[in-house]
Amino acid sequence: MKKMLIYKVGIFCLSFYLFYSPFSHAAALTFEEFYTLKKNIGNLRVRSGPGMKYSTIGNFTNKDIATISSSKMNGNTPWVKVEYGEIEQEWQEGWVSSKHLLIKKSKSSDFSGELYKVKTKDKNGKLNVRKGAGSKFQKLKTLINGTSGLSIKEAKKVEAIWWVKISYLDKVLGWVNSQYLDSYSAFSHTVLYGDTMQSIARKYEVTWLSIAEFNQILPPYNISAGKVIEIPMQSFGR
Repeated sequence: MKKMLIYKVGIFCLSFYLFYSPFSHAAALTFEEFYTLKKNIGNLRVRSGPGMKYSTIGNFTNKDIATISSSKMNGNTPWVKVEYGEIEQEWQEGWVSSKHLLIKKSKSSDFSGELYKVKTKDKNGKLNVRKGAGSKFQKLKTLINGTSGLSIKEAKKVEAIWWVKISYLDKVLGWVNSQYLDSYSAFSHTVLYGDTMQSIARKYEVTWLSIAEFNQILPPYNISAGKVIEIPMQSFGR
């Protein structure tokens, strides 16, 4: 009986932690995305803490974009700490309710002029090229892992997956699942005094986490002046 009681108390504590922990709703939030306001909202009050009781310290408008750095539940409402502002402008930081945010959609024009290569999970694998955006369309050909020199002409999101129309030497080949494409070029950036991962990411309009992963920079993500880092090109679904 005593063991059963201890077991039930343990389950209750674990459930309580998972429900009220920031990790309980982290799956709905992504720290690698850019966010904008929902269309029916002109501006959103930014607060000093995760809740309505905290003071207003700024306004997030429909001209701004934001990245999320942390999250916390307040009752049944998830609040997120954001860095926000307009591109090329100084960004600010504060807390907003996540229910008013939308992921900023990628556009095919963001990738025009960039080159990609096939990168399958199996190094000896192949990538199917299809007639339309989706696995239901006719297979036109296959590309082996490592095939390079590909460019993207158009993009469509089908059931949470980005499909892209690719070409080689200006000849359209067809549509492929973008998760099996990888950019193989990057910009070099010499870290200046005062640079942070976030400020560099804003300058190149990518996410700071993608820079960290590309350069194998580990927590606490410190960078020193004079260090040369590579800025990866933005990829679909990010």
